[in-house]
Amino acid sequence: MNLIKSLFSKHKAVVSTPFAEFIRNASSAEKKKVYTVVLKKATEQQVAVVETNSRSSAQAV
Repeated sequence: MNLIKSLFSKHKAVVSTPFAEFIRNASSAEKKKVYTVVLKKATEQQVAVVETNSRSSAQAV
């Protein structure tokens, strides 16, 4: 009986995280600023990885 009850019971509330609060409450302008910085840094990191890999491949030849 407990198994059936647990299957149909409502989910318990989860504590909200700062990230969830930002996504839910930030203005589109604030989100755009953050996304721009995050994407810029991610792109820089990806370029660095590609450059490192390219240098390693060239040295191996």
